[in-house]
Amino acid sequence: MLRLPGSTALAAGLALVALGAASQAQAAVIGTLSFDTPSATVANNVAIPIWVTLSLDAASDALITDASGAIVSPATLPPAVAGFPRVFLNNGYECGGTFTSGCGPGEYAFSFNYASPSFINPVSFDLEPGASKSFLFGTFNPAAGAVRGGIYSFYNAVFEFEGYDPATSTFGFSTIARTCASHDAACTFTRDVFELVPPGTGGPVPEPATWGLMIAGLGGIGAVLRRRHPHRLPA
Repeated sequence: MLRLPGSTALAAGLALVALGAASQAQAAVIGTLSFDTPSATVANNVAIPIWVTLSLDAASDALITDASGAIVSPATLPPAVAGFPRVFLNNGYECGGTFTSGCGPGEYAFSFNYASPSFINPVSFDLEPGASKSFLFGTFNPAAGAVRGGIYSFYNAVFEFEGYDPATSTFGFSTIARTCASHDAACTFTRDVFELVPPGTGGPVPEPATWGLMIAGLGGIGAVLRRRHPHRLPA
């Protein structure tokens, strides 16, 4: 998987992930992440924003961060991140589909959104059980000014806990929710692109390329690249 400001899996449907240990005493975050506009028709020379909505189940613990972005709730974090001195909320881009070539530019180049509303290390964040929040996950920009016409697809925006230890430069990740875990057509983000202007490249729309996860990072943390099987995102 990749994480931004550099990572290898640059996540419309429902995804349900319960985090934490099996013990009933441990906290759990139960949520879904869905694309706001799963399909549309666009010109080949325009940027494509990716808006998603995070919804917490009524039985979920709240998701709360303080003014520094540190996790306040849940009080008990998932084992994959619990031992880190710094734990925050972050986004990941699954490097699959046909907009990009793996985690790098293809017909389109992907960029995370760091401007408000952003869920990359959000500060003073408060999402209560049963509530929802929409945010701009990122944008697909035509890499050569204009792309080839065709149907482009993207599966998973990922919302997660990320742990970081600056002393050892190590990371840990635990998924809260993703948009299309099944890679089914019903939850896929697609755009039917028509050629309004001549494309900057030639040939057919590419086939899905290398899988991974690109993670959005904080200034100073740098890039983390994690490879994964195309049908399984590690928690």
